[in-house]
Amino acid sequence: GYPCFRSPRQVAEAMKDMGVDVVALANNHCCDQFSRGINSTIGIIDSLEMQHIGVFRDSIDYKSNNICYLNHCNISFAIVNYTYGTNGLPTPKGKIVNRIDTVAMARDFAEIAKANVDCVIAVMHWGEEYQRKPNVTQLRLEKFMRRKGVDIIIGSHPHVIQPATCDPEQGITLYSLGNFVSNQSKRYTDGGLIAVIDVIRIADEPLRYSLELIPVWVWRPTYTLIPPRIGDTLKLRVADRRAYNIFIEDVKKMHIICFLRDAGIPINSISELFEEKNPEATIAIIIEQQEQVLREELGQLQKQQRLLEAIKRELKEVDNFSVESIGDIANIMKNKTIKITGILLTLVMLATMLGMFSLTA
Repeated sequence: GYPCFRSPRQVAEAMKDMGVDVVALANNHCCDQFSRGINSTIGIIDSLEMQHIGVFRDSIDYKSNNICYLNHCNISFAIVNYTYGTNGLPTPKGKIVNRIDTVAMARDFAEIAKANVDCVIAVMHWGEEYQRKPNVTQLRLEKFMRRKGVDIIIGSHPHVIQPATCDPEQGITLYSLGNFVSNQSKRYTDGGLIAVIDVIRIADEPLRYSLELIPVWVWRPTYTLIPPRIGDTLKLRVADRRAYNIFIEDVKKMHIICFLRDAGIPINSISELFEEKNPEATIAIIIEQQEQVLREELGQLQKQQRLLEAIKRELKEVDNFSVESIGDIANIMKNKTIKITGILLTLVMLATMLGMFSLTA
């Protein structure tokens, strides 16, 4: 029990039955049961033919498993795992726990670079407990890992969901998935996210990434994970229904704010939006203001594009005059117009989402 934990073998067996291939062990509780706990955990994982990363029995185990290499559908992966600490407990003699240390991490990433893998994944135990946005250290580490070639970052430890980012070309960051199977019941801690990540290869083109986030609420006392496709119509007690609705709507609000941010819409303070009693009204005002700005910019671009096309037609009548540069400018203007039109369509989608979005009192 708190503050030192351990779990029965059946948890690992259930993970195996679920199709888990790799177990990330580096977290702030990995030394709770000292050397015996580490030996037992790794022994069970090995017996179930799953791979482990982040914590190791000895230097031989570390050399063999520090970087987990996988191949699937002609895409090669490298996976590493680090923790911010172990709650003040020392690493047992002879054991190895991967700490968040940029020098050691850089060595790992350099080794991965030599292996020339397609996709690098870092599983990070980081951040501040119960804080719903990433802290300065998380943001700094993310930039560091991006520079070192990490494509997907999966975070844990805060016990609450934090924002996620997905760039189809650059990769994905999940700052915190929240809780999975948990006995915590306070608001924001009674559930988490399942992340479905697609890594896509088309011929010789660079990899592309897509992300689907599925919220799951923990239904106690059975500790059943309830996704919306089940929970929205499941018969629940009044108190459970209210807790479920609040959790799902909190996740929706998080998604909308992330959607706004990723669309490039300026938000002065995401944390302030989290705390507002009527955040959908604030977001609606932001959308309306941004729509007006974009429509004005779109109108100016369309005027400039028409002018450039007219100049191009006139210049074609002049013998031996090159119009390539003017044509290039016209194409740039056209592409920018298409981009702004796309953002406006995004705003229309958001307005539709807000029409369906309301907070539970």
